[in-house]
Amino acid sequence: MTTKPRSLRTSQLTLIHVGRQELGMDDGTYRDMLWTLGRVRSAKDLDEAGRRQVIDHLRARGFKPRKKNYQKRNPIKRRTAKLYDPLEKIQALLVVLNAGWEYADGIARRMYQIESVAFLNSEQATAVIAALTVKAQKLMRSNLNSLLSLRQMSWGECHKMAVGLGYRGNKLESNVEYMCRVWEKLQGSPYGNNPAEWTRTRPQRTEGNE
Repeated sequence: MTTKPRSLRTSQLTLIHVGRQELGMDDGTYRDMLWTLGRVRSAKDLDEAGRRQVIDHLRARGFKPRKKNYQKRNPIKRRTAKLYDPLEKIQALLVVLNAGWEYADGIARRMYQIESVAFLNSEQATAVIAALTVKAQKLMRSNLNSLLSLRQMSWGECHKMAVGLGYRGNKLESNVEYMCRVWEKLQGSPYGNNPAEWTRTRPQRTEGNE
């Protein structure tokens, strides 16, 4: 029952920000427009009627929305090549954290008062990646510790397995990618952070495990 209104709100907010960018509105002009039309200073505080009024105003000023700019939630499909790789990295970390784009958007709002990671510049995206990486490292270390305990394995054995998978560093506990690869090697399946799905038996030693 709540999915459609939430999706409409997201689309409208994204459209407002795209319109602002395409019209080249500075922050002061943008905030003044929001206050004049809706008596708010942030688009997120607009109700549906207010959002529609702002969109109509942007159109009147020359903004021509294109559906491909705002219809899909995944911001990777809405950005130029300059931010494509950072958003790919953000998406990969969200998979590890079992979180959606809304989680990354929340970090962007807290750090930069920007509604979505789709609108971050390169420097800002890098900072969000760093914040997500710290959270992913902590989660993977905790989950691998639990899994290794169940398998009666040590981090030394875990490191050897990572080297066999191509790891060349000396601090596996900080490398999210290779902790995930080791997890998948141990489980024989893609990474998942649900302990109920973990295999509780120590794997048999074979040439493939060395």
